Amino acid sequence: MSATDPPPPHQGLDRRDLLRLGGLIAVLLLIVGVVLLAGGGGDDAGKASSGQVVGVLTEVSQARIVVQPTAGGEPEAFEVRPQDAQQMDFFHLEQHASDALPSIVHYDEVGGKRYATRVDDAPAPVG
Repeated sequence: MSATDPPPPHQGLDRRDLLRLGGLIAVLLLIVGVVLLAGGGGDDAGKASSGQVVGVLTEVSQARIVVQPTAGGEPEAFEVRPQDAQQMDFFHLEQHASDALPSIVHYDEVGGKRYATRVDDAPAPVG
């Protein structure tokens, strides 16, 4: 090999390439970890609640939801916190109330108060 011959082509990654790749992988792992610790997004469908009540909505407002349980008994009232209200479609819930369609009210109980955190459609009764 003379001084004017080009260097042989590289086979594989050199040390700088490996360091860059390792740094990229570390940054990606850090981003994934932050996302997982921060909650992973805005979809609260998998959010755990203290309990749930299945029944027909009898009152719907941005401050309060009342449901008549299908299991019977007295109507159950829930307050709606501003952060939970942002996730609810009150027009849809009002339609459920006016059509007497069953709903599932998910709630958290804090200091003796029950707060509706989510309301889902319940299957319509057969019959």
